[in-house]
Amino acid sequence: MSVSFFSTLSIPVHAKKNVNSVNIEVYWDSECTKFIKYIDWGPLELASSIVKVIYIKNKSKIPLILHLYCSDFDPFEAEEYIILDWDKEGYTLDARSVIKATLILSITHSMSNITCFNFNIIIEGTG
Repeated sequence: MSVSFFSTLSIPVHAKKNVNSVNIEVYWDSECTKFIKYIDWGPLELASSIVKVIYIKNKSKIPLILHLYCSDFDPFEAEEYIILDWDKEGYTLDARSVIKATLILSITHSMSNITCFNFNIIIEGTG
């Protein structure tokens, strides 16, 4: 069974529970010229994973600790079957620097009756 995936990438203006501006931007390339507005995961089989490499730029004058969240699954039942992981959770990104990050989207083998879904990815930097 192939499933199409589409997600938007949301960069909050203010960090949750923090008054500092987030000042994070996310790109497809290390030169930070191809800004990411959404990620099209393409077709994916059940019980499989797909990897996307992104680059995170800290535009602030202070180091930021990175966090990733998912929200607004459509249909909402899809959240039970999707795992989005990455290699930068809790990483401290130095001021005005860029880091390569790997996103891994996995679909469980038990997902049924869902052939397409959307969700938001939120990458947050707190200082």
